[in-house]
Amino acid sequence: MKPTIKELNVKLTQAAKLLDESATLIRDLKFSKETNIRKIGEALVLIFDITHQIYKDHPELAPGFLKDIYINKTYKE
Repeated sequence: MKPTIKELNVKLTQAAKLLDESATLIRDLKFSKETNIRKIGEALVLIFDITHQIYKDHPELAPGFLKDIYINKTYKE
């Protein structure tokens, strides 16, 4: 089966959620929190860069709170 943009968006959303949960664990475990939480933040920024590209081309895939921004193209580059 051919991969779809929707499938990519779902996977990136799942990855972002897992990274967010991991940051919480790092904080709670005090596991080199400053360094490791920063690294997770950097990974999240990269994911958000990709999802921004997806939502620009496919605003229907944007989550509800962002949908109007992408449909009306009121986001900043």
